[in-house]
Amino acid sequence: MQESKDTIKAIWIKVLSTIENTLNDPTMFDNYLADLTLASLSKNIAVIITPDEVTKTIVEAKYSQTIISALSSVTETTYSLKFYTSDDFENRKEELVEKNETPFFVHSKLKQNLTFENFIVGKSNEEAYKSAIYVCEDKDRLFNPLFIYSKSGLGKTHLLNAIGNAFLINNPRKKVLYITAEDFVDEYVKFTNSKDKQKNNLKDFFRNVDLLLIDDIQFFADKQKTCEMFFYVFNALVNADKQIVLTSDRSPSDLEGFEDRLVTRFSSGLTVSIKPLELDTLVEILRLKINANKYDPSLFSDDVLYYLASKFGKNVRELEGALSRICFYNILKKNVGPITMDIVHEAFDEKEEKSKKNAVTPEKVIAATANYYSLAPSQITSSVRKYQICLARQIVIYICSTFLNMTCTEIGKVVNRDHSTVTTTVQKVQDLLKTDPQIKKAIEAIRKVLKV
Repeated sequence: MQESKDTIKAIWIKVLSTIENTLNDPTMFDNYLADLTLASLSKNIAVIITPDEVTKTIVEAKYSQTIISALSSVTETTYSLKFYTSDDFENRKEELVEKNETPFFVHSKLKQNLTFENFIVGKSNEEAYKSAIYVCEDKDRLFNPLFIYSKSGLGKTHLLNAIGNAFLINNPRKKVLYITAEDFVDEYVKFTNSKDKQKNNLKDFFRNVDLLLIDDIQFFADKQKTCEMFFYVFNALVNADKQIVLTSDRSPSDLEGFEDRLVTRFSSGLTVSIKPLELDTLVEILRLKINANKYDPSLFSDDVLYYLASKFGKNVRELEGALSRICFYNILKKNVGPITMDIVHEAFDEKEEKSKKNAVTPEKVIAATANYYSLAPSQITSSVRKYQICLARQIVIYICSTFLNMTCTEIGKVVNRDHSTVTTTVQKVQDLLKTDPQIKKAIEAIRKVLKV
């Protein structure tokens, strides 16, 4: 049976690492072995591609046994080798690489760039992150299934792919299936009217899966036949001690259009949520994206990053879109210097909005807030830490950041606080708004006075 592309890639990474560690000749490794690729593993034959004829001749003559030993060490199987140059392989690919025995889920593919290493962890997603790490290492299947839920764009898909990639690195011979629920439905419908033998082949396919990752399971709602098939798959895998990880936009108890027996099974393992991401986490994600896209990090000040995070931080996709918009605008304007707040406002056509909000000054915000809490404006900007004064100060900071589009540095100068205090305060008030109706009432009343 032909191994999947993901499995082959994971095996070859380990093989090259093994060779590099045992060869003790970095020059030879870099010149002749590092650029080799493994095309297929089938019927105890490993097909290896070399960049050119010279490399093929040298590797085949001098390093065949080294490769065989490393392959055997990683896979616990002895393979014979067949070498082809990349040109020869392209011309003969169809005959050299055996096709998969079953045509199921041919579009299923892990995203190699989504790993635990580039997943930004904060308080909002720490539980989901740690549970994902755990199921990769847990051989006792204590949490099966792992059910992760959150609103869209908060990192569920990233974690699913990270689980699959890490699992394959540790278990290169295992079979991982990552698929969206929508693709699962499409695949099942494709075979609904096929012969019984083909249906049985589909069931056999799932029996061979060691790790099943399904994204957006809520898509199964009201699809009775698909749910029946998945009920069988779920039971078969759990009974065979195979791990299942599911994601959804809501908790199992909130799912609609599912039979109770499925919901019960979804809830039988570990259920974790990802909450809205904190401001600091969003800023770290922005920094990661800036580096990943090879933008110059020095062009982005903290004020710009925190502004983007506070304005476009509902989900990571919106945040990425905002970053792309600014970078495109910067290129369009041929700006070679730092990206300023003026550039940010121009990029999102916020000039008119900004000028209107500029009519409301931070001093007016302080005055309106002081009036609401029966304080003197000077108390808000003082160092006094009484509860009522601290609360009023926090609300001033939040309103200036959220509705006046002021930077953390600008706000800090107004209330005599440093940048980090302002950042923490904005996040704190955002959290309080979810649980404290009095805070929400106060902010709405002050905004009404200010007309922002």
